[in-house]
Amino acid sequence: TWYDWHERADAALRKLASKSADVRAFVERAAQDSRCGDHQVSSLLIAPTQRLGRQMLFLDRLDKTTEDAHPDKAAIRRSYALWRDTLDACNVLTGNRAMQRRAEAVARVLDGAPDSVSLTAPGRFLTHEGSLVKIGDVTVRPDYFFLFETLSATELLHCTAPDATSGHFAYKRFLRVLHVEDVELASGADANADAVAGTVRRGSLFGATGMLPTPGAPGSSAMSRSSSGGLLADSASGSSSIIEGGSGPAADRGSFDALLLRVVASDPADRTAGHVYSLAGERKDIVEWKSKITTALGKGTAEWKLRFKGDVVVLAEGFSTYPCAEVAKGQQAAFMWFFSGKFGGMVVRAKATARSGKLEWHECLRVERVDGADVPLHTVKGDKLRRKVREHRDTVFRIFAEKKVLVCASDEKDLIVEVMRSATAASPRRQR
Repeated sequence: TWYDWHERADAALRKLASKSADVRAFVERAAQDSRCGDHQVSSLLIAPTQRLGRQMLFLDRLDKTTEDAHPDKAAIRRSYALWRDTLDACNVLTGNRAMQRRAEAVARVLDGAPDSVSLTAPGRFLTHEGSLVKIGDVTVRPDYFFLFETLSATELLHCTAPDATSGHFAYKRFLRVLHVEDVELASGADANADAVAGTVRRGSLFGATGMLPTPGAPGSSAMSRSSSGGLLADSASGSSSIIEGGSGPAADRGSFDALLLRVVASDPADRTAGHVYSLAGERKDIVEWKSKITTALGKGTAEWKLRFKGDVVVLAEGFSTYPCAEVAKGQQAAFMWFFSGKFGGMVVRAKATARSGKLEWHECLRVERVDGADVPLHTVKGDKLRRKVREHRDTVFRIFAEKKVLVCASDEKDLIVEVMRSATAASPRRQR
């Protein structure tokens, strides 16, 4: 409609005027023509869209000045409501068109993107953008992010900050968002606590933004105590919680002074690959980003729904047809997100880095089933591992994935088994 295209017409006219003397002459003649009422051509282009607002104001005044007993009162109010709905729909359409034009502009200045990444593909809509600080294990770097939505997915485009001279973005990643959560950044007394669930220690972050490392100092690791049957002294920092479509309970913010955004995202081209982002910025920006992503993920058509997240100890792993071998102790601590979807379950496994303690993507598994029954001892290798499994059988469970089995332990074993039972019931592989 003209309501959302008049801006493009005005931009095209100005572009033509800058290149053509005939167009400039036409614009000048139109401005001097008495029929234009001393209006510029650009003002005339927008005039039809302004009539919608004026008509609604007229109906509003008419409603206020019409007595309640007047026979036309109900018709005036119905007309006002209909006109308001029309104007709201036009404003939404205008916003969508503006974001579409923005996506087209970004696509023109995006360098290095693969051919498979099309920002203007049908059904893909740009909904948010902005600069955030990406926190790595040893670096802190400002980057730029774009949020897109499709009918069933929420997508994140990760680029470098725009070049100061050319304004171009350098492509980094284009991922499908699975989950978003906020992570408190502790300092002071909290940074030295034995267990700060779901936090990253300020003293453990590296970079030139004031978050400098203190190697070897108390609290220099973002690891927190795990109570998984005493199997492991430390586990990846994070809070355990059962999820019913949300992001878990909000943490008490009284003793914290900063906020990070943790985004779990997979590669659309290879679902086993992905990235766990730790992003910093102004608190209001972090809150806005989380709100936008949470709203998008909360749609009924979303592909995956988070059901549980928390610390898990991975005792052993192996192929489904062979006994599982014990995992090296340095690889046992894990943080997992359990998802359910239309075609079954999925688990994303992350581990904490040695220096900063931030979570990094380890693997993604399509889950066939989660078994909480006692683990048959012949399915694990080694007497030491068998004794450990037998001693802590109340917390041990198995995750059966495609061609792979994980033997895990968690105090929340019963919750995990329960929430994943319904998630995996519809798995095509389980039904065969």
